[in-house]
Amino acid sequence: MFATDRTATATGYWPSTWPVECGGNRRQKSASGRLDAASGTAQVTTRRTGRWDVMAVRREPGQWYVGGTMAAFSGPPPFGWVERFDPVTLEALAASPRLPCGNHVWCGAILAHANGSIYSVNGSYLHRLHADDLHVEEERALVDCSHNGLLALSDGSLFTKDLRLDGQGDTTLSRFDPETLELLRAEVAAAGADLGIGFDGDGDRIGIIDGKGRQVPGDLLTAFLAKDVAARHPGVPILLDVKSSEAALRLIENAGADAQIWKTGHSHMKKRMRELEAPLAGEMSGHIFIADNYLGVDDAIYAAARVITQMVKGGQSITEFMDSLPEQHATPELRIDCPDTVKFDTMEKIRAHVLSGHDATNVNSIDGVRVRSGDGWWLIRASNTEAALVARAEAADRAALDRLLGDIETTLAAAGLDWKRP
Repeated sequence: MFATDRTATATGYWPSTWPVECGGNRRQKSASGRLDAASGTAQVTTRRTGRWDVMAVRREPGQWYVGGTMAAFSGPPPFGWVERFDPVTLEALAASPRLPCGNHVWCGAILAHANGSIYSVNGSYLHRLHADDLHVEEERALVDCSHNGLLALSDGSLFTKDLRLDGQGDTTLSRFDPETLELLRAEVAAAGADLGIGFDGDGDRIGIIDGKGRQVPGDLLTAFLAKDVAARHPGVPILLDVKSSEAALRLIENAGADAQIWKTGHSHMKKRMRELEAPLAGEMSGHIFIADNYLGVDDAIYAAARVITQMVKGGQSITEFMDSLPEQHATPELRIDCPDTVKFDTMEKIRAHVLSGHDATNVNSIDGVRVRSGDGWWLIRASNTEAALVARAEAADRAALDRLLGDIETTLAAAGLDWKRP
């Protein structure tokens, strides 16, 4: 164990000094010298779970997760788990459902990712879990062998390997997109399908892969659905969240609707829809809210049915829709560490700085600050769920995108934050 393993953070992981662990005994070697209390009084807390808890990671200070796989080589199929626990009392604060691991038992690994999620690999499955309540956001079946390692690379992609004994062939190394776990893309290609549709664990968020393997963001998916809604209800308001593309806004306006930006978050969106009697709203994250002949909620299964229906009746596939769009260069969501105690005060400083140097007609401050310029647009807002600010930018070419990232960097510096563009 090197000193940097316990004092520095690494790109791709949540900014923690212990964001990943594979099952094993390495943790006890992380500090030099004695493992007991060299001074003061040692305190030992024990909690018996009756399970094979073999690895733990830290996300935020005081935010710890433990994971394991059943030590069962016979009987019913084994399963794995991840649990968030109190580091003082060891009591469980949240627990995942039973995580399938095929017919394989091994220690596996758990990882706190830079995108905020917790990932678990055990047996022949990889899971993405929500950091708060540990519900399953994505699931991927792997090569039919036990897996015993998980890493995040500097670009955020995940890397795992299986474990084979003598005579079982060569080890397989696998690399995955952390957002989708590449569940749909390969299946769409193999089947020659027109599209692939996926849902998150509680069915309120949709993900679509078109026939060419491109992921369709929620804002563009909303713009696709808006073509039918606006044709039947000209001039109606249709909402997009503040992180959405200018291209999506223009598509909605060109369809004949009144495109409006609103706050990110399902409660904000549903409330605003009711106020405006808007028939449609969508977020870049894949929450699509439909009140046109429906309930006005983010029901991903219903949204999928509307997409398929529109493809059939309208004569344009989602692939053809994506082909028709101009090329855009955009960042993913960029995370800037900022403690919860100061992040809203910091946003006030950012808002004041932006308004002092930009025409107010080019600044939207409904949720953070979104600035439109000749190059494109950029956004800085406070995260709803993390001790962080979130930034995003979009432009017509890479040079313009780099200029916008420079604007974000300068604006953050004016508010006292030292952040460098990726």
